[in-house]
Amino acid sequence: MPVPEDTDTEFSFIELPDHVGTIDLLSSCNGLLLFGCTEEGSESYHSLGYVVCNPATKQWAAVPSSGWVVKQGEEREEEFESTFLFFDPSVPSRFLLIQFWHDEDAALDLVGDKGVHVYSSETGEWSNRSSEWKQFARGGEWGDRYGVMITSWLGSSFLNGMLHFFVQRMCEGDVLVVAIDGEGSVRRTIRWPLHMFSQPVFIGQSQGRLRCVSERRGLRRRQDEAQSHRVTPSYIDIDVLPEDHDEPEESQITMFAIRADDYEVVAVHPHGDLVYFVHRGNGDLIEYDMGGSYPEDEQVLRLCNLGHNFRAVTPYVPCFSMSSALHTNEELFDV
Repeated sequence: MPVPEDTDTEFSFIELPDHVGTIDLLSSCNGLLLFGCTEEGSESYHSLGYVVCNPATKQWAAVPSSGWVVKQGEEREEEFESTFLFFDPSVPSRFLLIQFWHDEDAALDLVGDKGVHVYSSETGEWSNRSSEWKQFARGGEWGDRYGVMITSWLGSSFLNGMLHFFVQRMCEGDVLVVAIDGEGSVRRTIRWPLHMFSQPVFIGQSQGRLRCVSERRGLRRRQDEAQSHRVTPSYIDIDVLPEDHDEPEESQITMFAIRADDYEVVAVHPHGDLVYFVHRGNGDLIEYDMGGSYPEDEQVLRLCNLGHNFRAVTPYVPCFSMSSALHTNEELFDV
């Protein structure tokens, strides 16, 4: 579905307070976008809260801070905090934010019950849900911390009324796919099989099925005119989650040899066998046909260039339904 021509891509309909310098795109869910608010001259947007908006209807809502801030003298790292947006179009009267706090070692900060918070637009408040997530430590702490890592930049996927994302357990050496319901509670977990030298890089949904993308590195010797040296190509594994049991199907291995550090997986097509990458070096957005429906010389297609300063890429499908959890400027200011 194309984005309507009258969509305000500058988001000028969002009325920000004077002390907010910029808003950073973080993620999306079913037509809503999540932004983090940054104070002028600061990198610590978390202390100023968030903005949730619908570009198609020009509705938006401000979300207050959960209380998480970067300690004095520390630089903010992306791994320190991850926030997911939950919006179910069948229940347009509410949305959730699920926020995870990490310590300086990028482990989920569950010591003192402060690592997981959920915001509900119905109550307008954050609630502490840390105790529910200690189950993923499997009965043991890693030193005085829990060896669990959750990163929102690996994506999330809304399917069958639940939001799915990756949970990496450093102590167990495995990866789980966790499904969250509309109350912010964990309803399902699937242990994801990773091959040797592989790691999860993205999760999405396509054609009504959950698609998990992992990157598998391998060494291949390449001969040069002057010398022999090794390069590290990356192969993309696409695993499909069936609906009737908890074990994923056999991987569909796509032999797309790329340098692992050069590309970032940013989306899978919701209606076809297409994967989208961004080249970290030059900002090219690339479409790759993993299903073989295109001729071989057309399986890799450069769509556009995002420039060298792009901050984030998130899948977006417009939602034209009004939500009582969001407001227009006319409703807020009685214009």
